[in-house]
Amino acid sequence: MSELGGGILLTFGLFTPFGAASVLMSMLLALASLQLKNRFFTVATEIELPLFYAVSAIGIAFTGGGAFSLDAKFGFTFLGEPHFVEGVLMFVVVVAAVALGLRRRCPGNDQPRKADPYLHGDFARRG
Repeated sequence: MSELGGGILLTFGLFTPFGAASVLMSMLLALASLQLKNRFFTVATEIELPLFYAVSAIGIAFTGGGAFSLDAKFGFTFLGEPHFVEGVLMFVVVVAAVALGLRRRCPGNDQPRKADPYLHGDFARRG
């Protein structure tokens, strides 16, 4: 939900730091989830796209929505203040850390996955 809402806010340039913060929080959670399952920067994690979106959201948050954004049209100039943007982004990082800390592991996820017999041609032993 936050990806959709943040994306819409970024598209229209309305409350740009909040839209960027929403996208950043989603991407931080995605990055941390990938990192917790697999090693960092392995082929299996596919970490590049969420990392790109997170860095892009930070850049958009600090540069603002631009001259044609709804923020500029409505005169929301305080949203472009660096201290305000820093505060919003730091809040998002703290919320993402708390969300990751409160996650519960499923009981069955601690054991390694068994190989699928259909992938390895062992059809007779499937039970």
